[in-house]
Amino acid sequence: MELECICANCFEFISPGRWNLGYRLCLSCGEKYAKGDPLPKPVKAPLTKEQIKAANEICAIENAARKKAVKKLADEHERSIKRRKLKELERLKKKYGEK
Repeated sequence: MELECICANCFEFISPGRWNLGYRLCLSCGEKYAKGDPLPKPVKAPLTKEQIKAANEICAIENAARKKAVKKLADEHERSIKRRKLKELERLKKKYGEK
């Protein structure tokens, strides 16, 4: 997916050179921001059904990955607790002898 150089405020195209320098506002919005003038409220770009569907799919994939990572961490934590308990049991067996 190609990154397009679009103003974060008015959604006008920004020159790639300006974008590569780290500017995320077009010249006119950047000038207003530099002078301390309030920026106009951003124009809400309408989303197509395909864009909404793609965004929902991305969210679903991220949520699934997050759940998988949490489950993996929980399993590792449980194994760690079991190992500690077994070590402590072995230590006590050595100390007091097995009964």
